[in-house]
Amino acid sequence: MNMRVVWALTLSVVAQAATEDAARKVLASRCWACHAQTALGGLRLDSREAMLRGGRSGGAVAPGRAEDSRLFQAVKRNHPSVNPMPPAAPLTLAEVQTLQDWITEGAPWAEPGDHWSFRPLRPARSGDSIDKLIDAALVARKMVANPAADKRTLIRRVYFDLIGLPPDEKEFAAAYGDQRPDWLSHLVSELLSSGISARSGVDIGSTSLGMAKTTSQERKWFPMRTRGAIGTGS
Repeated sequence: MNMRVVWALTLSVVAQAATEDAARKVLASRCWACHAQTALGGLRLDSREAMLRGGRSGGAVAPGRAEDSRLFQAVKRNHPSVNPMPPAAPLTLAEVQTLQDWITEGAPWAEPGDHWSFRPLRPARSGDSIDKLIDAALVARKMVANPAADKRTLIRRVYFDLIGLPPDEKEFAAAYGDQRPDWLSHLVSELLSSGISARSGVDIGSTSLGMAKTTSQERKWFPMRTRGAIGTGS
């Protein structure tokens, strides 16, 4: 799975969490005084189930459809058959926009203990895979995966991920010329058993930068070390 897709999904999840958090803050500060435990009009706005159920006038939130949601209509204060809320102190334009964005994104609302990290582990089912989960998330968000990386790119990624350094010409030629169907698995196993870790690459770079910094006033620069060899390139 392309790392750009993984990052895109990660950012999407983070953005959704940020939208939910912002909506919670608006509801808590502007609505919960009357629509939490007090439940005026039979309406509570402190859980997703309660918002979907609504009060005496029906559901307060229609996930994905802000304009059809009574909550949004009330805070927007321009619907002829919905009383403006809060009655005395209108929400700011930014607060209204926050609730609109949140409803449009499906009104996500994680109940206490509902986060995936709190759920009990289950045995893996036949056919389960990371790619399958990501593909399902892509479809749900109407996103398209990037094309698979070519062999040259994969080789460099594996080297950087596992040992923190790029392959030299000989290593690259050997990996690129490997025509076995499972060449990637062999390359990963070879690097994992090499005794060189990504931490080593980071340490080498940090040491070289530190040496350059401490001697910069004397105009002395130390070449970068690359797995025991002195040189200025990768």
